Amino acid sequence: MNKNIKESLNNLIKVIQETGEYSAFKSVEKLWTEAKDSQKLFNDFLEDRQTLQIFKQGNFPGLEEQKFKVKELYDRVNKDKVIRDWMDAQDKYQQFIWEQADYLTVELGYSFSPKPRGGCCG
Repeated sequence: MNKNIKESLNNLIKVIQETGEYSAFKSVEKLWTEAKDSQKLFNDFLEDRQTLQIFKQGNFPGLEEQKFKVKELYDRVNKDKVIRDWMDAQDKYQQFIWEQADYLTVELGYSFSPKPRGGCCG
């Protein structure tokens, strides 16, 4: 990598790390890493949602029970403040980064890659 470009990119990283968007993201991320119960709840939801998809594809017995289980977990996930804050912080920080990428895309006349279609879970 070109030495000047690398130095400029390191400066850009430093500037980004000094923004409120970055510090807000890192604060919530720290809370998330400490919230083991919320992590377990979220992982349980993701696993059961994946199981539900398998049940749907194979039309397996127990589909209705699995739908109910996923709905209950979904409701619990939506009520968990740590999970909501973590997902919201990810979405906001991702949007912030994509704004920077959009600027570079326009200025360089070259699209890096398409934007993701949703937030962290979309």
